[in-house]
Parts: sequence; structure tokens; C-alpha cells
Amino acid sequence: MLLCEIQDDLLNVLMIEVDVATICRFLYDSGFSRHKLCRVALQRDQILRDKFIMDVSLYDPNMLIFLDETGADRRNALRQYGYSMCGKPLKKYSLLCNWNYVC
Repeated sequence: MLLCEIQDDLLNVLMIEVDVATICRFLYDSGFSRHKLCRVALQRDQILRDKFIMDVSLYDPNMLIFLDETGADRRNALRQYGYSMCGKPLKKYSLLCNWNYVC
């Protein structure tokens, strides 16, 4: 949740008006910090990943071609940051779709 979403929930559910800075300070004092969200596909299968690595390792590295598609990311509308306990990665498990859909 974003800080403003927490603020809205506190106001709507508990009828408490709290400043965003107070919420941020409380989260930090409670051991939470802001992290970049790491998306993990629900479809991920470790056995298939290991098999792929074994298959690719059979090829000579000079035979491989890598394409850079970093500018082709259509997921910009998805949340990229969130809060988690200090020292623990922030992961979100979600269904990852092909380029035609936004999950």
C-alpha cells in the first residue's frame, strides 16, 4: 500500500486523521523500510528453470545472441515500490502475462 492509501484507510475505517509523515515515521520505527518491488511469476517452476540452464549450458557461449529489450517494458503502470521489514526483500507473486495483457 502507498502511504496515502494507508492514510485514507485510517480515516475511513478508524476515523483517525494522521499525516503521511507520521505514518512513514511509524513504519520506520516498527522496522519497515521502503524497497523496490521484486515481481515473481506464479508460473515459475524450478525444475523447468534447471532444465533450461542445463540445455543452454550445452551451447558454446559464442553461439548465443542476447537482445536488449529494456525499453520495451509495458508494465510502467504497475506499482514498483512498497514497504517490508528491514533486511528482507519485498516480493510480490503475481500471474505474469504476455505483452498483450496487463496483470
